[in-house]
Amino acid sequence: MRFVLAMKLGADVMGEVMLDWRTILCGVDGSEESLHAAKLGAMIAKRLPSRVLGLCVIPYHQVFQLGIHRAQGKAELAADARALLTGIQIETGLPMEQLILEGDPADTILEIAAKRSCELIVVGRRGLSGVERWLLGSVATKVVSHAASTILVSKGDGAVRDTPLERTLCGLDGSPESERAGIESLGLVALLGGTIRFAHVRNAAKGAEVDALAGDHEPAATLLARFCEQARQAGIMADRVELEGQPAAALLAHATAWDASLIAGGTRGLGGFAGLRLGSTAHQVVQHSACSVLICPRRRKA
Repeated sequence: MRFVLAMKLGADVMGEVMLDWRTILCGVDGSEESLHAAKLGAMIAKRLPSRVLGLCVIPYHQVFQLGIHRAQGKAELAADARALLTGIQIETGLPMEQLILEGDPADTILEIAAKRSCELIVVGRRGLSGVERWLLGSVATKVVSHAASTILVSKGDGAVRDTPLERTLCGLDGSPESERAGIESLGLVALLGGTIRFAHVRNAAKGAEVDALAGDHEPAATLLARFCEQARQAGIMADRVELEGQPAAALLAHATAWDASLIAGGTRGLGGFAGLRLGSTAHQVVQHSACSVLICPRRRKA
């Protein structure tokens, strides 16, 4: 299903803000942040409504090689995972298809998201790497690098508030990916409540007339005004800000100063080595943000 919010555009004209998230994949490993991610994913799913897949991936080879299994065998680890997903289902009151698989967590998340046509992937900030549990490395970074779906990297270790995303900061650069981020973050704010601020970062080092990421697109002021107007027509409180500097650093600094609950943006996500560029804005934001992050990748051609 899709969430549709009617917006008054004129006397007799209506518009829409849509979240076409019919299937949501929640990656869980038992860490507090992954549990918060699952709860947030469940809240979104309830309000849309959407189907939820709860996924635990156990990299058995790493677990036993590193000696962090605490004398548990494969059957015991799988039972722990099942109990974990069942507990989330009971706590959230949301039916959830449970998937417990063996393999590399990031690769498995990407594989299941593609096979099951998941429009949204939700993971914890630490990328499913719970303390002394089942993974080393940043799953979130790898998923952001390669996913064709929107990714919500949740930051939090407690109960999910009624308005979990009180202040959303959305970076716009004129690219199709950032346009998608603007639309989906608007839909998320409409769904969960809160306010939104649209930001554009201009990199002064590249010249006064050159945008940091956008290239030759509509002027930043026009871009920001267009999204603010769309928000207001949907009954959402919105404002805008123009920043200057390195994009990720500027967005992160402003998010901290504004006490943002979510940073949203797009990524060109090229896949392979190019998709793992350490300098990408999306990766820097995911790695260093103190709040949750919503990333919209480039749409793949069919």
